[in-house]
Amino acid sequence: IIIYDVLYREGDKVLQLVNMPDDNIYNGDIGIILEINNILNKADPSDIEKAKKIISDKSALSKVLSTPAAKQILKKFLGGK
Repeated sequence: IIIYDVLYREGDKVLQLVNMPDDNIYNGDIGIILEINNILNKADPSDIEKAKKIISDKSALSKVLSTPAAKQILKKFLGGK
């Protein structure tokens, strides 16, 4: 998957840059991408275009990822931390 012109692949190391104390995730934490599940393959074409615009816009992506729903999804991906 490409985000901000950077290609991310399964097995890549990633570095957390923002504290998320409610989820016990902090700046400097290091992780590994275990799986990339491309849900866009099943989405409506108009939704795919909207998602691509959000992913390519740092400000929009930041707003989306700061929502309670996104935080809950991230928590599930991190094994319930």
